[in-house]
Amino acid sequence: MNIEEHDKNEPFTARILDVMESSTKCAVNLLSKDSIDSESVMEIIARLSIIESRMLMFLACLHQDDIEDAVADIVTEDEIAFMSAAEAYMLDVNRALEGVN
Repeated sequence: MNIEEHDKNEPFTARILDVMESSTKCAVNLLSKDSIDSESVMEIIARLSIIESRMLMFLACLHQDDIEDAVADIVTEDEIAFMSAAEAYMLDVNRALEGVN
């Protein structure tokens, strides 16, 4: 991958990594709460797992040898909408956890 190709994908890579980091922090925050029932914890962890899996798929696609095709294939309005929805979901979970012990 040359520098020009790397620079073109850097904003997407950074956002993907931010979503993954937020997901991990959300899971750690969730697991630190004693008063949440285990069924709710498992449901949220399952959703966070889906988010992280999909982010890994995006990241792998962005860093294929044929970068132009990968970007065209993966960075669509649907994928960007998914990232936005994932970010909003994690914010909602973290806000809900603020008042929980």
